[in-house]
Amino acid sequence: MRNRSGAVWSTNPVLFPAWEVEIQMRVTGPGRWGAQGMAVWYTRGRGQVGPVLGEPDLGDGIGILFDSSAQDPQNSPAIYVLARDRHTLYEPLGDGGSLLLGSCRQDFRNRPYPFRARITYWGQRLRVSLNSGLTPSGPDEVCVDVGPLLLAPGGFFGVSAATSILAGEGLLGRGVVPTEHPF
Repeated sequence: MRNRSGAVWSTNPVLFPAWEVEIQMRVTGPGRWGAQGMAVWYTRGRGQVGPVLGEPDLGDGIGILFDSSAQDPQNSPAIYVLARDRHTLYEPLGDGGSLLLGSCRQDFRNRPYPFRARITYWGQRLRVSLNSGLTPSGPDEVCVDVGPLLLAPGGFFGVSAATSILAGEGLLGRGVVPTEHPF
């Protein structure tokens, strides 16, 4: 469906000081570019709708954005990791601007197998590792590794998505596990 957005959120806060989330997604549609994209969030608040892939442009926490939009054909599809501080507005044309912690280019659309992202928070470090989706179980490659980054327990996980005049399809799965020594 075109020009739509939405999100789903965990109902219970995450009480672990360290955690790992693995998501698998399949994003399909005609052509190389598609809808605006999807995002995984870890925030203190939840459930509000807004312009940042279905989320408000102010928040408190982090977002991992899987951008498949056609707004920047040289740098899309790409993954962006944003810090959100409740005071700084998201800058959509600057791909997060001052909120950007890191990014990498990764084409995750129309892959033969589901694309996998592993998001790990441990020891005040956040690491986003990716599997290309070209093979069913290929190795992960580090996309972003940032720290020190303080994420307090008690946040909520959410997944949001948004489309524009282009629409695509996305399928998402996996979950959250506490972790002691992931790296």
